[in-house]
Amino acid sequence: MDCTWFPGYGPGWFWTGRIFWLLLLAGIGLLLVLAVRRFRPCAAPGDFSESARTAGKCPNCGEPVEQAYLRCPECHYRLKVNCPSCGKLVKTSWELCPYCEAPLTEKSQTLVNH
Repeated sequence: MDCTWFPGYGPGWFWTGRIFWLLLLAGIGLLLVLAVRRFRPCAAPGDFSESARTAGKCPNCGEPVEQAYLRCPECHYRLKVNCPSCGKLVKTSWELCPYCEAPLTEKSQTLVNH
């Protein structure tokens, strides 16, 4: 008895079924990969990669600077100053202290590079 003569079981169904299962398994695999990448753990506190250390570039000379730097090691541009109100470190480009909401005055901005 040949299955190809029964309705719905022609030769095309054999390949269609294989393609269906292949696409289904590939889709499940893709979902698993995306789930693992989304929930992968963050870097450990002692693990400093180049991208984690580099916060950006110096606004004065464009050299790469780390997030913890207070001054650029190349041009000595002051990257951070203390807020005149609360004393916490703020970036020189900020106009408002995010900690105490005090405006960073022109006086504190002019003392940046002295």
